[in-house]
Amino acid sequence: VVGLVGDMVILPCHYDVSTYGISNVCWGRDQSWFSCEHTLIATEGLAVNYKESHRYSFTSNLQSGDVSLSIKAAEKADTGFYICRIEIPGLFNDLSYRVYLIITNGEH
Repeated sequence: VVGLVGDMVILPCHYDVSTYGISNVCWGRDQSWFSCEHTLIATEGLAVNYKESHRYSFTSNLQSGDVSLSIKAAEKADTGFYICRIEIPGLFNDLSYRVYLIITNGEH
């Protein structure tokens, strides 16, 4: 995903609610595939129970399975890897999606 300094950027993440039900979700930076470390935002069911900054939010209705991350006022320092993790009951069932974000100032 590529965005510009100062803009809002969206990191995509979706899961099938009809298959997995409403699940806990977390977004983190440079985190392990197996846990939520360096968490930016997290849910417990449909409620956001942790948010590191007002810049982070979910873009849509969590009930739909769209758990994409919105980052307001993007900064160069936001460049890097992000992981969306959906907690699925059972050992090693969690879904993890890795996204690389590049923030540029628009110069070529």
